[in-house]
Amino acid sequence: MLDQRPNRRTLLPSNVRRDGTRRLHSTVTIACMQAEFKLIKKAMMAFFFSVTTPLGIVLGIAVSNSYKVNSPRSLITEGLLNASSAGLLIYMALVDLLAADFMGAKMQGSMKLLLKSFMAAVLGAGGMSIMAIWA
Repeated sequence: MLDQRPNRRTLLPSNVRRDGTRRLHSTVTIACMQAEFKLIKKAMMAFFFSVTTPLGIVLGIAVSNSYKVNSPRSLITEGLLNASSAGLLIYMALVDLLAADFMGAKMQGSMKLLLKSFMAAVLGAGGMSIMAIWA
């Protein structure tokens, strides 16, 4: 059985991941609400949003008996899934969130605000890179 007791080394990254996931979900939810989809599409999206986590848990329990942590197949699979997840998050951050903020009229009108925002984005990316040490 896995050790589930929190410690300083694992508590911070897990909280950061959980909070980041919550922010991502709220961002996606707001984007879907703004898109003004038809009722049937909203219902389908809500259904799939609510069943994906339980299905993932069931799948994880089902494969837990045959899962070998250090086998080449599991390491490659985990690496590919982590890379695709990271790619999706980076795409959302850069294309959906930052691009919209940096292309606004208020931002384009002030070079000082643009530089401050750019520095904040770089510092944030650097901070998240440092946080990756614990992940």
